[in-house]
Amino acid sequence: MLVSVIIPLYNAENTIAETIRSVLTQSYQNLEVIVVDDCSTDNSRAIAEQITAEDPRVKIISKTRNEGLNLARATGFGQATGEFVTFIDSDDAFTKDAITTLVGAQSQTGADIAMGGYLLCDENLTPLAPQPFPWQTHQGLTVYGHDEMLEAFLVGWAAWPHNNNPTIACCKLFRRSLLAQVDWNLSNYRVGEDDFFSLLTFNLAQKSVVTNQVIYNVRVTETSLSRQPNRNFSYQGAPITALELCQNFSRLAAQLLPQQLAPAIASRLFAFCTFYGDAPGMENAKQSLITPLVSIVVPVYNGAHTIGQTIESLLSQTYPHLEIIVVNDCSTDGTAEVIGSYLSQDDRVKVIHQPLNQGAAMARAAGFEHSTGQLIAFIDGDDIYLPNAIETLLEVYLRTGADISMGGYLACNKDLVPGLPLPFELRDNSGVSIYSHDQMLELFLLGFPAWRHNNNPTTAHCKLFIRRALEYIDWQATNYRLAEDIFFSLLTFAAARRSAATNEIIMHYRYHDGGKSREANRIYRYQGQVITAGQFCLNFAELAAATLPAKFTNDIAERYRQLYSYYQVDQPNLASNLAEIVVKQNQRIAELESAFADQQLELNQIRQSNTWKLGLLAGTPVRLARQVHRSLNK
Repeated sequence: MLVSVIIPLYNAENTIAETIRSVLTQSYQNLEVIVVDDCSTDNSRAIAEQITAEDPRVKIISKTRNEGLNLARATGFGQATGEFVTFIDSDDAFTKDAITTLVGAQSQTGADIAMGGYLLCDENLTPLAPQPFPWQTHQGLTVYGHDEMLEAFLVGWAAWPHNNNPTIACCKLFRRSLLAQVDWNLSNYRVGEDDFFSLLTFNLAQKSVVTNQVIYNVRVTETSLSRQPNRNFSYQGAPITALELCQNFSRLAAQLLPQQLAPAIASRLFAFCTFYGDAPGMENAKQSLITPLVSIVVPVYNGAHTIGQTIESLLSQTYPHLEIIVVNDCSTDGTAEVIGSYLSQDDRVKVIHQPLNQGAAMARAAGFEHSTGQLIAFIDGDDIYLPNAIETLLEVYLRTGADISMGGYLACNKDLVPGLPLPFELRDNSGVSIYSHDQMLELFLLGFPAWRHNNNPTTAHCKLFIRRALEYIDWQATNYRLAEDIFFSLLTFAAARRSAATNEIIMHYRYHDGGKSREANRIYRYQGQVITAGQFCLNFAELAAATLPAKFTNDIAERYRQLYSYYQVDQPNLASNLAEIVVKQNQRIAELESAFADQQLELNQIRQSNTWKLGLLAGTPVRLARQVHRSLNK
């Protein structure tokens, strides 16, 4: 398989020799090397000619006009004949097995784009410390689909677990047929051209693959164009401002990409505004460019005395691009009239009147179904968000690309005066913490004191959800009339690839003297049916066991014990309920073994769903525990 290596060249007499040698000495030898001289005014071309004179794989092309890196690459591609194409800048260097590694990754996966890792180096190609990304040691291959790769590229390093920056054009092997579809004029910038080029190519790629193996050394100098304070921005030869560069990217991305990637585009613009923040005209760029619609769903029942304060707090947000959906759950007081008074004041406020009183969980589901925002938040009809709440959560998302972004709250009395006891110790605002899928689930299940933020991760409020994290939620599985949030949080954290939290206080949470969660005689209902506290706890453990991998067994057991303690369920009932459920499950296994002896997969799945219960029986009689163990492993 022939690989074309394209080297744009402009005034690189001190480095071009090392660059070309790193290509010619590759362990992969079936190469075509195309050097494109972009009207150099030093000895770059002469040095390139001298080094390549004895190697027939090399051709040197001279442009008649200096047009920049992007069009130099386009010129080289126009002369390339290889089935695959890679680029290297004239001041960088490949490692010896670079192209072998990329070709191997592509051939194993059939990817349209294969990527490897790189190191930032000084002028002598000595690696710098630290590198701009957490160092990854995993040497396997990671495959991304079309939308998955685009989102990772847009969100950037916070969401990118590899030893490179997916934005750069180098460190990649492209299928020739993919590059043939690129409109090079759309990436014809003198600064930031790689952002546009990567947007175009990732949008054309159905599959991409990444290895963390280092294949490339990037030489960083103080004269690098992207590091100069007075950058000369231009598009297709005409001067533009940094703000116009950002606007152009936003428009192109919105034109090319599906609507569900709008929050990721906003995240990319946030990075642009930060990186080019010192350029003229960028002072208010974030406010003018980053405008994803946030839907705020407000379930309310008989909240005539509080819903007005809640709505006022939302209308007073510093972030204005909101859709406020108030779901009236068949209130019997004056709630509907209070909500109605706001409909004519601000067209961002909408109301849904539930036909039946179904509780907060299903009211949230109805609000989500009617929402149109790319990002979703919830707040109960008796709490208030502080003015910067949504702006704070949005910035957490934009910085981290998290599917769920969280802020802190204070517990208040019925008059919204803070100072009531909290289930956590208040901490200073110390930046943003990012958690992987498994880390967040473990912290959620273990609860306090493992959770070190100014909130309770169990609650539905104080969170900003990317829409995708809610689209596949089984809302009926959260349909409880008491403590429904714990089921909702289990399912959303299970769906979220990444979560992030800030300790900044964004909400005042109102405790009522007669709040349901504090009543001595709580009445638990699931999908309209009264259940016991013990069954409530067991339902959570069953849902967790069915939803999460087996490695969370011990964490589920710990959360189950916490629930039993919080809802004051006697420990003997814990063991009794568990034993009864296990017996029923074993009866089901026996039935399946008799009727469907050939369906071993289903049997194994049922057995696996029971293994978490063994950890819960640690405090029960040894004889019972052994009996259960034998039943599950016969």
